[in-house]
Amino acid sequence: MIKFNNINLKKVNNLKGQFSMSIEDNLTDILKKVKQRAEYEISDTCFYRPINEHIQTKDSKIFGRSIAFTITQDETAANRHLLEVSILHPTMMIEIKRPIVVGSKDDIVKLLSQKNTAPNILKEITQMSEKLASQ
Repeated sequence: MIKFNNINLKKVNNLKGQFSMSIEDNLTDILKKVKQRAEYEISDTCFYRPINEHIQTKDSKIFGRSIAFTITQDETAANRHLLEVSILHPTMMIEIKRPIVVGSKDDIVKLLSQKNTAPNILKEITQMSEKLASQ
C-alpha cells in the first residue's frame, strides 16, 4: 500500500511563488533561449518552422498576460527573417506585435548577442504595455 505524505505537499505549496524573477531577468533568459534556437534552427537556404518563445508576466510594471518572441521566415525569400515581440492582453482577446529586426540569420543573432538589446526591448515592451492598458 502506498501512503500519501501530506507534509511534503505542504512544504512544496508554501514555496510556490516565493522565488519569482524580475521582468529584466526573465527577459534576459528568454532572449538567450531565442538566440540559441536562432543559431541552430534558422536556415538561410531552406524553409523552417517559426520559432516561438514566451514568458508569463507576473510583474506589475507590465500590463499583459504573456510576452512572446517569434522568428518567422519570409515566404518568398529564404534568407529574410523577422524577429518580433508581442504582448497578450489579460483577457486573451487582444495582442500587440512589433517587429524588432528584419534581415538574415547573422543580423538576428548579432542583435540578440548585444548587451544593450534587453534594455532596449524592455523599453519597447513597456510602451506596448501602456498602449495595451489603454485599450
